[in-house]
Amino acid sequence: MQVTLPFLVLHGEADVVTDPAVSKGLHRDARSFDKTLIMYPGMWHGLLFGEPEDNIDNVFRDIISWLNDRSPNASDNGCNSPPFLSLSNLSLIQPNPENKEFIHQKVDGFPLLETIQA
Repeated sequence: MQVTLPFLVLHGEADVVTDPAVSKGLHRDARSFDKTLIMYPGMWHGLLFGEPEDNIDNVFRDIISWLNDRSPNASDNGCNSPPFLSLSNLSLIQPNPENKEFIHQKVDGFPLLETIQA
């Protein structure tokens, strides 16, 4: 595989849409020295949709942790700034039962994700 940049692969082990073996193969075959594969037992294809809230929070925590581990830390320069990201920076997408669109909250006045037709 030609992938050489750092990357994170997340996959639900109960996924019936995409074979988890594909993600395992990408992780195994990629040339990147910094590659992470996280498999979620019992979780499906949409790791951030349709799963119990605790599972979704775990996925977000893994993503945030992975990004923070690879982001410059201002405390290395004598500053006392917070980590690059935290769960409080993010909002979960919630279905809007009235019009079957997905709605989202804003982060610092900017939309986290665009509205998507369901």
